[in-house]
Amino acid sequence: MTSASDLQDALWDAAIARASVVESFATSEIVEVLAAAAEAWTKRHYPPRVRVFETLARTLDLEPAMLDDGLDALFQSITVDALTRMVEREAVDPRALDELRVGPSGRPGRLQGPPLVFHAVAGNVPGLAVPHIAAALVARSICVVRDSRRQPLLTAAFRDTLSDLSAELARTVVLVDFRPGETTLEPFLFEQAARIEITGSDDTVRTLAERHARPDVIGRGTPVSLGLVPAEADTDRWAPDFVEDLVLYEGVGCLTPDVVVVEGGEERARRMAKALAVWLERRERLWPRRPRALELERSRRAFIGSAEVSVACNPERLLIRGRGDAWCVHMNPAAPLAPGTGMRTVTVVPT
Repeated sequence: MTSASDLQDALWDAAIARASVVESFATSEIVEVLAAAAEAWTKRHYPPRVRVFETLARTLDLEPAMLDDGLDALFQSITVDALTRMVEREAVDPRALDELRVGPSGRPGRLQGPPLVFHAVAGNVPGLAVPHIAAALVARSICVVRDSRRQPLLTAAFRDTLSDLSAELARTVVLVDFRPGETTLEPFLFEQAARIEITGSDDTVRTLAERHARPDVIGRGTPVSLGLVPAEADTDRWAPDFVEDLVLYEGVGCLTPDVVVVEGGEERARRMAKALAVWLERRERLWPRRPRALELERSRRAFIGSAEVSVACNPERLLIRGRGDAWCVHMNPAAPLAPGTGMRTVTVVPT
């Protein structure tokens, strides 16, 4: 658990390091360090990854092959090109990150992010803190992360990799550990942080924002994702990518599509449903489904039961299921565009 004195010392050290980074690091240098750190983690035999991997697979209860592919996808997305595009897209004036510019006040200055950002990160998907850290470092912000206890090792290990490449940059990343509702550190961070992002359930986001009277909290709550297959698209080509998102992390990630809308009528939707079924069965062989918590399994069983009734009453609809209900595809023209259950179940809606 992080103590108040430990946090104060870490923030003081981070402030000194931030001043040095602002003064001496070009954006391109920060981007190169982040990309090099991420590239190291793409190597499956990289010792820190090997050390963290077993704990992650056990605590998140994920198929090892699935976790390997998920970590690859995470770290392969943090490249020089991707980070450079992010800067060009998000910064009002990217050159102002490195050069003095005359601001609205008429005085010259450098573009910087908020002095301190705070992220409280959920534990359903490994590595959620890593993109937040990358964005904060590029903006020259101190990044304080309260990671989930289900996966604290990955974030700390990634910061260690950053430290091997640039100790100053790594010092601007501060990791804290305290229980929700803690009466000293949590209020302090909510008071000090200029930007706060919370990843978790809708209830978690709402409770934290209300407890500290911060209406500006950026909440990333219960995910709802929608897939769209345009009329001109080839359904067979799109199916493998949809299925990877459906299966990865057992369908509890924010990119898991609850509904796939298919333009072009019911026959195209039916073909898409069958293509999804083919690829779901292939993924099932690679990444066998593991049961989740009882509450989640109940909602999943309710989805399948409702689909059974729907097809029994409407023969033109389609229900395809894997062995032992390992996966389920329901083609239903009348289905609402609403949150689903995840866990390898999906509704296909023609339009």
